[in-house]
Amino acid sequence: RDEKRMNVSITRAKYCLFVFGNADTISSCRLWNDYLIYHRKKGTYIKLDKMHAEEIIERHIPTLPFD
Repeated sequence: RDEKRMNVSITRAKYCLFVFGNADTISSCRLWNDYLIYHRKKGTYIKLDKMHAEEIIERHIPTLPFD
């Protein structure tokens, strides 16, 4: 059931998907750990400090095309 919920939440993104969280914490869950490993291998995982995460939220979230 959790795998279905995660799949639905990730695949519903139409434009892009930002996942913010503490990698050490969320990787304790097998599903999230697999997700992190996949994106690290793919080169789409970016580790940010709090300041840079806040900057990305401020810069990009308001400009996304929400319907």
